[in-house]
Amino acid sequence: MRNKIIVLLALLLFTQGTFCYGNSLYNTTPVPEDIKEQPSSLHGDFFSEHLWEQGERYLYVDRIFQALLFMKRPAKNILPDGSVPDSAFFTNRIGISAMTDDAIARGNVSDSGPDMSGPWTVLKPKFDGLSAGFFIKDGRGTKFLIKLDLASYPELNSSSEIMGARLFHAIGYNVPEYTIVRFPITQLQFKEGLTWYDKTGFKVPFDQKALETLLRNCYIDREGMYRASASKFIEGKILGPMSLRDNRSIDPRNQIPHEDRRELRGMKVFCAWINHFDHRRSNTLDTLIADSNGWYIKHYILDFNDAFGAHIKGPKYPETGHEYVFSVDEVLKSLLTLGFYKRPWVRVDKIYPETGYFTNVDFDPAQWTTHIPNYAFQNMDKEDAAWAAGILSRFTDSNIRATVEAGMITSETAKEDLIRKLIERRNILIDYWGSE
Repeated sequence: MRNKIIVLLALLLFTQGTFCYGNSLYNTTPVPEDIKEQPSSLHGDFFSEHLWEQGERYLYVDRIFQALLFMKRPAKNILPDGSVPDSAFFTNRIGISAMTDDAIARGNVSDSGPDMSGPWTVLKPKFDGLSAGFFIKDGRGTKFLIKLDLASYPELNSSSEIMGARLFHAIGYNVPEYTIVRFPITQLQFKEGLTWYDKTGFKVPFDQKALETLLRNCYIDREGMYRASASKFIEGKILGPMSLRDNRSIDPRNQIPHEDRRELRGMKVFCAWINHFDHRRSNTLDTLIADSNGWYIKHYILDFNDAFGAHIKGPKYPETGHEYVFSVDEVLKSLLTLGFYKRPWVRVDKIYPETGYFTNVDFDPAQWTTHIPNYAFQNMDKEDAAWAAGILSRFTDSNIRATVEAGMITSETAKEDLIRKLIERRNILIDYWGSE
C-alpha cells in the first residue's frame, strides 16, 4: 500500500504541465494591447521571492510531497537527448558548435558602443539599483545606459559586466549589447527639464552640479576620462521583468511555467561559475517584438556588473554565494551557539581592486546559492545540472582567457589570477555535476 501511495504521488508531481514548444518564435494572433510594464526593484524582489513565494510554495500539496519525498519534477521543455530547443529564452551556441576566441570576446555587439564623434545627451539619471549611472542618446540617436566604475575600484564593475555578458551570450542566453567606454565630462549635454532625487529625498534639477555630485566617487583616469559600461537599449516594447516561476499568459507560445524550463533551472550552474549571486527577477527583462511575421516576447538576462569578484560598492563579501541574504538556519546556528559557530566562508582570499573577491576556497557546487531564492534554481535537478555542465565543458581555456581579455583589465596579476580561478571553477563544476 505504501509503495502505491508513493507511485501516485510521483505521478502527481511529474505529470503537471505540458511538454510543448513551437518550431517558430512568432504568434500570428493579434498583438496584445494595453500591456502595462511590470515594476521591478530589489526590495520588491526580496519581498516577493524571498518572503512571499518561499512561504507560499508550501501551500501547494504537490510541493509539500515533493519536499517530503526529496523529489523534484523534471523540466518540461527538453528534447530526447536532454538538450533544449531554440526559443525566445535561449539559442544553442557553444553547446552545439565550437566558438572561436574572437567570437566569444565579441559576443552580440554590433558596433563599438556609443558614438564619440558628437555629444551625448543625458536623458535621465539612473534611479533603480545601487550603481551610479544615467541614460544617454548619442549623435546617431542610439540610446544607452551608462554605469560608472568607482574611484576606489577602477575597472571592477565594467569588466564584470562585459565578461559576464560575453559568457552568457556564448552559452545561449539573450543579453543586451555591452561595451566599455571612456569619456570626458565634456562629452555630456543635458536634456532640458531633467530632475532627480538628491540625498535629502527632494526632487531637484539634474544639471551640471548634480552630475558632478553623481560622479564624485567615480573613477577618472589621468587623462580626465571616466570609465563605464554602456548597455545599448533593447529592441521592442518593454514589458518589465519576467517571472522566474510562472509563464506569461498573454503569449500563446509560452505555455511552460518558467520554473520548469531547463535553461532557467540549469542557469544556476552558470551563475555559480561566475558567482553571479544577484540573478533575480529584476535582473531580467521581457520585450514584445512585432514585425511582418507576427509577434513574440523575447526574454533577456541583465546586469552582470556584480558578477565574478565584484559587488556594487566594491569587492564581494565572503558570504556571497554561500547563503541567502536572510538564511534562517544560519541565524539559528549563531543564536543557539551564542555566536561560537563560525561560518565556513570566513577564510578570506586575495582581493584585487580590479577584479574584487573571487575565490574557490570552500566553493561547493551543490551548496552555491544566489542571495535571493527563486523557484527555477530551487527546482534544478541533476539532469538540469548535467546539461549545464556539458555546455561548460565546451569552453576551452583559451575561450576563458579571451573573455577576460575583453574585460580590459589592466593589472596583469589580477587578470591572470581571475583566468586561473575561472578555469579551476569550471573544472570543479564539470567534475561534480558531470559525475552525478
